[in-house]
Amino acid sequence: MKTGCESIDGVVVLDDRVLLFQATVASTHPVNAHGICEVLKSIGKLDDFVNGNTEVLLVFVVPPDTTNFRKQQIRVGKSLNDDSSIPSIKRMRHAWCIELEKQEITCVGQLRGWLARPHDDDREKFAPYLADFDSRNFNSKYNEQIRGIAQYALTMLVKPDQPSPDKEDFISLVNENKRLMEENASLKSQIDAAAAQLGA
Repeated sequence: MKTGCESIDGVVVLDDRVLLFQATVASTHPVNAHGICEVLKSIGKLDDFVNGNTEVLLVFVVPPDTTNFRKQQIRVGKSLNDDSSIPSIKRMRHAWCIELEKQEITCVGQLRGWLARPHDDDREKFAPYLADFDSRNFNSKYNEQIRGIAQYALTMLVKPDQPSPDKEDFISLVNENKRLMEENASLKSQIDAAAAQLGA
């Protein structure tokens, strides 16, 4: 399954194991704990992972000539609260921070209260940023568990009679693999839906 996540390119879900794939041609490729949490939430496996019922593995797919690939950094987010300043909200535009400050809204809790009141203006533009703040704050509870995920490097195999691919070939193969994984997930979903209808 393709994720669209900033930190994970693809996911394979087994019974009690989740494989998270990230393709890279760089020897240093940090990933974000928040992104991993979001992927696990999207496939309904975060609680299983947190409770120790599902093992999560982070697999970096690297070119065959890679020799110096090491364990990568998993960047974690800070645990914040409603006393945090408005600029602590990720991707909040500076101009919007100034706009809110003019209305004496300088912390997250004030913004939350302001958005909760009935209004007719364009305040809803801030709602997605507040939702993202809440999601990141929730995910930060699992920083240490996410940081402890086992990491592996998977070298793309090349047949003996084939030359080693260059970086463009590698990226093309990785993209084709992502497409096939996505197609497989779609077919599995259709099969599951058909099986559910037959069983109904």
